[in-house]
Amino acid sequence: MIIFNGSGRLGNQIFQLFYLESIRKPNEKVFTLGLKDVLYYFTGYRKIRNTNSKRFGKFFNRFIRRLLLILSYARIINIRYEEEFTMKYKERKGFLPITYAYGYFQDEKFFDKEICKKIFIKKQYIQEGNDFIKHFKIPTNPYFIHIRHGDYSNEAVLPVEYYIDALTRFDKNNFYILIGDDPQWYKNNLCKYIKNYVISDQNLIIDLYLMTQCYGGIISNSTFAFWGAYFCKHKDIIIAPKYWTGYNHKQWDNTGISNTTFLEFI
Repeated sequence: MIIFNGSGRLGNQIFQLFYLESIRKPNEKVFTLGLKDVLYYFTGYRKIRNTNSKRFGKFFNRFIRRLLLILSYARIINIRYEEEFTMKYKERKGFLPITYAYGYFQDEKFFDKEICKKIFIKKQYIQEGNDFIKHFKIPTNPYFIHIRHGDYSNEAVLPVEYYIDALTRFDKNNFYILIGDDPQWYKNNLCKYIKNYVISDQNLIIDLYLMTQCYGGIISNSTFAFWGAYFCKHKDIIIAPKYWTGYNHKQWDNTGISNTTFLEFI
C-alpha cells in the first residue's frame, strides 16, 4: 500500500501521478491527498483512492503524517520523498509493506516513459479541443505560446523580452495558439510581434490538449506548460526559459526540469 501526500496544481499533479504509477506494484493499493485535478481530467491509470477534504487534510497533516514519519524513522514502514528545500530524493526501507511518499518529482528520471502512453486526457476534453481547432480553422501544424502570471510573484514572471527573443527562432509565418492566464497581456505586449494567432479562452484541460496538438512552442516556467510540450505531436522546436523560475536572477532553482533533453533553454 502507498500513502501519498500530493500538492500543487495540474502540472505538479501529473508528475506525481506518473511517479506513483511507476513505483506501485501490480494490484498495490494507493491512497492519495490532493490529486483531484489530474484524476478528474485523465484516464488510463490504475485505481486510486483520493480525497481533497480540507478537514481531513488538516487532520492528516497534524496527526497521521507525524505518525507515518515516526514509523518510517523507526524503519517500520517505507518512505520515499524529496527534501523540502534541496529537492534531493531519499528512500528509507521498513519491514511492513506500506510506503509513505511525498514530493513533486519534477524530473523525467522519476517516471517510466511507457506510463505516459497509457495515461491520457479523457475523450470528452479531446473532443472539445478539436471543436476549438475546427471553429478557428487552425492549420494542421500550429505552434503555441504559454504564459503564467496569476499566482506568480513578480520575481518569477517572465519578461516580454524572453518571448520576443524566442520568437526569432521560429518562422514568422507560423500560426500560434496563445495560451495562459492573462490574455490581455498578449494583446498589450506580444500580439504585435506575431502574424497569425488565436488567443485561447478555454479551460485548463482544453488548453493542455491544444498544446499537445502543436509542433512545438514557447513555454513559460510552468510545469503545466512542460506537460503541454512533453506531449507535443512532433516537438519541432520547444523553447524554455533557462533557470526556470530563477530566470530573472539567472540561477537555477532545484527543479529537475533542467535535465530535460527535448527543451531548448534560452
